Amino acid sequence: MAGSYALKTLLFNPPSAFNGKFVSREQCGVGLVEQRFVPSEILLSTAYLRKLGHDADFADADSSVPDFSGYQVVVVWVSVLHSYHQDVQWLRRAKESGCRTVLVLNEPYDGFETETLRRNPFVDAAVRLWERERSLGELLGAWRERSTPRGRGLIFRQNGDLCDTGLHPVLGDLSHLPSCAPLLRTLPLGRYEAAGITPGRGCSALCGFCLYAGCAQRKRRMDDVMDEMEAVAGKGKLVFVLDPDLGSTRTWTEGFCREIVRRKLNIRWRSDLRPQDAVPGLLDLMRASGCDHVLMAVETLDPEIREKLRAGVSAADLRTAVRAVRKAGIRP
Repeated sequence: MAGSYALKTLLFNPPSAFNGKFVSREQCGVGLVEQRFVPSEILLSTAYLRKLGHDADFADADSSVPDFSGYQVVVVWVSVLHSYHQDVQWLRRAKESGCRTVLVLNEPYDGFETETLRRNPFVDAAVRLWERERSLGELLGAWRERSTPRGRGLIFRQNGDLCDTGLHPVLGDLSHLPSCAPLLRTLPLGRYEAAGITPGRGCSALCGFCLYAGCAQRKRRMDDVMDEMEAVAGKGKLVFVLDPDLGSTRTWTEGFCREIVRRKLNIRWRSDLRPQDAVPGLLDLMRASGCDHVLMAVETLDPEIREKLRAGVSAADLRTAVRAVRKAGIRP
């Protein structure tokens, strides 16, 4: 059928509260956190879709009552752990409201999206890795033009079958993602204790068990990241800097820290840090810019298991990293 038609789209983040903690639905962010926080990826996706000219809105159930009426498409962020079954039911509600439904899993374990669609006929499509914003934009563009989606990174229903277009190729950088600071400023930030901000994605480590192993590191434009930092600065929020391999991109990270200092942003932030990147010069800059603690993943301290996994640091390396972090005044 030829011709385009309006597609008003809602990107929805379900309630995060779970047994006294809060669910993270960010890429490479499986788990529970202690603070109710403003999500990042869903805001970036909304800003990107608006940049493309799509009529896209964002709703976070922690700050607003969801209302699917008036929308033709609802995209729901779903946690693979903890709240998975509850999150999927929001897609059912959207379908019952007459909307097309799209699933975004925060961690795309192989085959999990396909299994979710097979088990739940009320889910029309799923968006996969790597560049989810691009894939989602291409899906909505095809639906708007009443054509078959052909972009990579999609699973969708067609004539009773599931069509899988594979993974989207990794881009060289994330410069296509605009600042979502205007969206951040519309939120009732007083309802949150923290805010997520995504400077980059990808990981240089080659852990044999990890989906992200060796995927290209990509960074956003520094000015866009700083716009978002400024949107939450001075409001007493802890900022989750969501970048699994922040410390290894030393030049970019040093520039990030110096820019926070130059702009005199009143901010506290934390991020992941691999023990091998816990070096004094970088740590001192991080602390000066407001970093008060870092998260270091330790897969195993058993040498034999570490060799089998092709991952992990030795106990001696970990002790060295912990000492360096503490010496810089940061909590490991």
